[in-house]
Amino acid sequence: MTPPTGTNTGVRNDKLALALAAFAQAHDLVGVDSSGGVRLPDGDAVSTDHAFLRATDWSALDPTEREKIASIVPVLVVELVSKTDRLRATVEKCEHWFEQTTRAWGEVPVDFPDLLSAVQ
Repeated sequence: MTPPTGTNTGVRNDKLALALAAFAQAHDLVGVDSSGGVRLPDGDAVSTDHAFLRATDWSALDPTEREKIASIVPVLVVELVSKTDRLRATVEKCEHWFEQTTRAWGEVPVDFPDLLSAVQ
């Protein structure tokens, strides 16, 4: 069992989740938090801190597929780095997601939430 990260982290994560949900809704995306997961093209089932899926990709799944770990490639993954995370492991995890995506990774949209202000 993973121990809790601390109440302050929970408060920051909640604020961040609200900001990310608003962004997803404004851009026809579906957000998936860390309790969910996605299956990458190499078959790996991964849980990201937060992932954005195209609403059209999500809608194309049947209800049974939605209940499982869906084989769907996120268009954007957000990984929160805490003081106790090992940077090397985080970078390797992100590189794996990048290698597995078939989508182009472009510039961050101008209206993407200011993550620093959202979590303070």
